[in-house]
Amino acid sequence: MLSLIQVIWNVPSEACLVNKSIDIPLDKYRIKHNVNQSFEGKEVVLFYSYKFGRYPYYYHHNVSEPRNGGLPQKVNMTDHLAKAKEDIEKAIPNENFTGVAILDFEEWRPTYETNWSAKRVYRNESIKYAEEYCNSTVPPCNATAVAIEQFDSAAK
Repeated sequence: MLSLIQVIWNVPSEACLVNKSIDIPLDKYRIKHNVNQSFEGKEVVLFYSYKFGRYPYYYHHNVSEPRNGGLPQKVNMTDHLAKAKEDIEKAIPNENFTGVAILDFEEWRPTYETNWSAKRVYRNESIKYAEEYCNSTVPPCNATAVAIEQFDSAAK
C-alpha cells in the first residue's frame, strides 16, 4: 500500500541548501521535489491566488484591500481564464510537463456557508453586494438568499 503513496515536497527549503549547505535527503525517502529543492521547477509548480489569473480575494481579509473585485461573483471570468492560461504557460513552458501543478488557494472556501471566522468577510461583503441588486427590484428580494446563490454559483 505504501508504494502507491506519492509524497511531494512543498517546502521552500532551497535557502537551507544554498545558504546553510543543509541538504535534506529527499531522494533517500523517495520524496518528489524540484532540483536544488527550489519552490518551482520541473517536478512541482505551485500557483497561489496572487499569481494565478484574476483570482478574487481580500488581502489579509481586509475589505479595504480587494484584489480582482474581492468576491468570486465580481470577477470577469473571461479575463480570469485568459490570465490563468497565460500564468500556466509561463510557469510550465514545457507542454510535456509530467510533474504536479498545485492550486493553493486559501483565501475563501468554495461555499458561502463554509466561510466563517476571518473568512466571514466573504459572506458579509456578498450580502452587501446582493443588497445593491435587491434594493433595485420590486418587490425587494432577500439579500442573504441572493448572496448565497451568487457566491456559490460564482465560486464553482
